[in-house]
Amino acid sequence: MAEPKEIGLSRVRDYMTPDPQTLDVRNTLLDAVLMLRRLELRHIPILEDSRLVGILTDRDVGRVAPSMLMGLSPQDYNRVFEDTSIAKVMTRNLHSTTPDAPL
Repeated sequence: MAEPKEIGLSRVRDYMTPDPQTLDVRNTLLDAVLMLRRLELRHIPILEDSRLVGILTDRDVGRVAPSMLMGLSPQDYNRVFEDTSIAKVMTRNLHSTTPDAPL
């Protein structure tokens, strides 16, 4: 990542991740959790037809994950992650910009 030369000239590209890891809207919550943990991420951009349609955060996952105190069997607990589509959990209506936009 390049360091900006002057404070007033910083651009989004100076701070963005150029090729972030992404998931498709058809992936499951399990796919997302595995990616979040494996790559130590907090956010995953979600694509549909190669177009940004949402973002999934670790907070989104925490919001829908069942509590272990609910008394679910391990199979039922895992099924929540296996059967839940990212589309049901992700945050939509994002504001996006271009790499050349001023920071």
